[in-house]
Amino acid sequence: PDGRHWGRAGHIELNDIVASCAYLCDDTQSFIAAPLSANVTSTLPGQGWGVIGSFGVGQTVALQFGVTDGNGDGNLNTDRAVQSDELAYAASVVIDDPFRSLGSGKLRLSYYRVDRTETFGAGSDSFAVNYDQDLGDLAIAARYAQTDGRLGTAKRTAALAGLWTRPFGHETDVWGLGFAFVDPSGADTDREYVAETYYRVQLTPLSQLTAGVMLVTRPNAPGDTSNEAVLNLRWRIAL
Repeated sequence: PDGRHWGRAGHIELNDIVASCAYLCDDTQSFIAAPLSANVTSTLPGQGWGVIGSFGVGQTVALQFGVTDGNGDGNLNTDRAVQSDELAYAASVVIDDPFRSLGSGKLRLSYYRVDRTETFGAGSDSFAVNYDQDLGDLAIAARYAQTDGRLGTAKRTAALAGLWTRPFGHETDVWGLGFAFVDPSGADTDREYVAETYYRVQLTPLSQLTAGVMLVTRPNAPGDTSNEAVLNLRWRIAL
């Protein structure tokens, strides 16, 4: 009943426990830069057959875990057996309100591993830290993630963001400002730094309009590249 004791079996996504957060995990409603909206170091497979669950310990701690097909690609694949030596594992410790005097918050420490698989090749070991803290009309969010072994788009990322959740007295609007660091995994690439701000207006209970700008230092395109600015405008409708 409290949302800390649950379990699921079937076609699941391990990122449900690794990358779950309040502010840095949804590029449709907040930031769009990858290190500010997703765990870009994650090498977990797509949805596959497995089990996932959570068990509450005391009043503020939950232990979450999962194991799935390491070859999961988002398809049902009912004609392929899950190989016991080609699995993906994830475990998280979730602490509610670690700094209770500041307000509502959540700290998530995650470790995840992928075996070497026929589909994706070398395995990997990774960890991530996510922290969200509400401070009345303000909120802060932070993330650090690192991967060893089989790499995704980055070896390491770090992100820090501040949000004004009721700007100028508008109860349903949000103004966000975030900064991020990316250490790419590709050859002949260099570190990137990202700054992004956005303003989201709740037009109706079912629609939002978000405008933002993102600055990237020397994005890792071939050759000598300069700093880049990206303007974005998003209209989201929930049905």
